Amino acid sequence: MYWHQPVELQSPFRDDYYWNGRALGMTTESATGTVDAFCPGWVSLLNCHANSANIIKPKAVYDDGNNLKDYPGTQSPYGVEAAKIARPIPAGGELFSFYKDEWLMGQVAPSDYDGVVSLLHQVGRVVQDATVPYLYVAQNVTKIVQARQTVVEKLPTALQSCLTTATETTDDNINSFSSAHIREVSWLQEHGRCIDHTVSQRSTVGGMGAFAKHNLQKGQIITTSPLHHFTDSDALNMYNITKHAKKFPVPQSADEEDEDEEAGFHYQRHVDKVIHHQLALNYCFGNDQTSLLLCPYGVGVNYINHSPEFNVKIRWAEGFDGHDSDVVKTATLDELEDIRSPTLAFDYVATRDIEAGEELFIDYGTGWRQAWLQHQTGADAAKRSEHYASAHRWNEQFATALIRTDDEQVLDPYPDHIEVRCHYNAVSYNAAALGPEPPTDMFEWRSDDYGYPCTIVDRFNEKGAWMYTLDVEMWPEAKYNNVLPPVKEVRRVLRTDIPREALRFFDVPGTSDLNTMGTFRHFIELPDDMLPDQWKDMADDEEEEDDEDGEDEDAEVEDED
Repeated sequence: MYWHQPVELQSPFRDDYYWNGRALGMTTESATGTVDAFCPGWVSLLNCHANSANIIKPKAVYDDGNNLKDYPGTQSPYGVEAAKIARPIPAGGELFSFYKDEWLMGQVAPSDYDGVVSLLHQVGRVVQDATVPYLYVAQNVTKIVQARQTVVEKLPTALQSCLTTATETTDDNINSFSSAHIREVSWLQEHGRCIDHTVSQRSTVGGMGAFAKHNLQKGQIITTSPLHHFTDSDALNMYNITKHAKKFPVPQSADEEDEDEEAGFHYQRHVDKVIHHQLALNYCFGNDQTSLLLCPYGVGVNYINHSPEFNVKIRWAEGFDGHDSDVVKTATLDELEDIRSPTLAFDYVATRDIEAGEELFIDYGTGWRQAWLQHQTGADAAKRSEHYASAHRWNEQFATALIRTDDEQVLDPYPDHIEVRCHYNAVSYNAAALGPEPPTDMFEWRSDDYGYPCTIVDRFNEKGAWMYTLDVEMWPEAKYNNVLPPVKEVRRVLRTDIPREALRFFDVPGTSDLNTMGTFRHFIELPDDMLPDQWKDMADDEEEEDDEDGEDEDAEVEDED
């Protein structure tokens, strides 16, 4: 969650490896709406290729049954459905997805540098002579910009030419282009890793788990996972945020504010106290002797749960092109910070013979076990109420139930964490104009639809169907970066004859399990024998503290003498 993170570490996961949270239906996880999602597995492993995309981007799915019933917020309820094939893929063919135009337009192509350098040279020649009048400089800069404008003017013609060429491209040409992305099966057997040994399903210990798909032998590499590396574990700290109207001053504890002059409010991040940690910490490996975090994103590995009777262990990957053993041997944390792409990997190895259908477990470490035991017995541990149900459950159980009017909610209110919102199309809905058979998909709710807040003014029966009159609170779509309304430019509209399917339950922002204080957070322990000495930056801090404590004790002894 962007606003909960430290300013200097606002993107702990590399930009190409996380999704916009809104696309996953995660808008209500934060009042600011600025939520990004780390998605390990298929979606992180696939590269983007606009012409050769052969995998359909999977849709997001939400299942709060993934969580441990008695200890909410310890596992993620979000996931993605199984990937689907968009076109035939030959054996050895690389799998590609398409990240959408917004991502593609943000990438810098090698040819872009030539244009930038040329423009800088032209501007440089203009401003090089400091004796020329300012007006002359301005005129010449204007000419340069206008010259570049001719490129923009030619775009429509160029685009039409590209479309014509693309239309005339034959299937043979497409296939010949794709052949550049095919590896020989023998090469893959030597350099690749099988990722078909595991399957995820309900765990025997709660939540989701990983299970053996085939019989596995002791010492066999079950799978291999690349790792994201973060040299500062503080990247997953969470701080309190507040939202204020402009008339209120910024508190001294506020680290940064984000202002919207037109909306008339600002957010403030308070860094004087760490209030929690991002859920991603539960899926990363760490060690008390280092500030480094290693987060696997291979297929299925994040489903492997803890057990003292483990049957799988991790080790640094061997014979795998995606792992650079020299980095482990010699690279410092400062040098790791400068490496902007994944360069490390774990092998997951069977410690004994494992039968098909058996659940896979690893040892999360002594520190993790102690932390989990303390959490289970602690008075501040988050416990889910017996009567709690997420908005997702409400929509499943009460999909066709009558929605209470505002007056009815005075005596029979919905739970504090539940609110009712109406579909965007309710604002423009006109039952009379649409006739007796309106489009069936007019009020279809996608995972990234959040709708508008609304008050249920009235409910009435019309020809055997219940309809609603709504007081809708709306604001310009351009301002819809937040799930809480801005101070200005909010307008209310009254709409009637709105059908039940236009209304949906949502979690009030910041009330989900993931936001609950007291939920369990702790990294999985990286074994000491896997941690190189040059990464042990926390060990020095502990020794300094011990030395200071020892000096204090010596001073006390001298004073007593």
